[in-house]
Amino acid sequence: MCERCCPGFEQKKWQPTTAHNNFTCEPCNCFGRSDECVYDEDVFVNRLSLDIHGNYEGGGRCLNCRDHTEGVNCNKCVFGYYRPKGVRWNDTMPCKPCACDPNKHTEDCEEETGKCYCQPRFEGENCDKCAKGYYDPPECKKCECAVEGTVGDVCLPENGQCPCKPGFGGTFCETCEPGFTNVTAGCKGNLN
Repeated sequence: MCERCCPGFEQKKWQPTTAHNNFTCEPCNCFGRSDECVYDEDVFVNRLSLDIHGNYEGGGRCLNCRDHTEGVNCNKCVFGYYRPKGVRWNDTMPCKPCACDPNKHTEDCEEETGKCYCQPRFEGENCDKCAKGYYDPPECKKCECAVEGTVGDVCLPENGQCPCKPGFGGTFCETCEPGFTNVTAGCKGNLN
């Protein structure tokens, strides 16, 4: 008489077979990416584990997923990989590496498309434009404008020029123009 399920067959919590309950251990659904799993009560309660019948029933959690996968059912790609649209989890090698430029992109990409995510200083379809607060593509350097003296709080993306509010001056709109005083109060005009 068994007192536990065999390794890899722990989708459901073991219970003794009785006259009214014919319990059968069930394999975990790891999509062929792992032979190891454990029963996890939290996974069961939150209905996170997909069983071999396609239902979110049981608490099987796969361990040591292979082929760049992770997750309860080895059904997520690890950081830096994505699953192309139309590829099923049980296909051979479902996760493909992201093809991102480390100078412009993060190392991760969008599920299904493989589109790379831009680093914070870039934007645009191909991360080839400077984001707000940066200038001088393709490098995209951080703007150095004084926020309180600059129109729109940032520099112009093409050349880094800081468009100053009336009364402000200097390369970064950090000073008052002649005839204006008190930068912290907004460069007010002198009343003579």
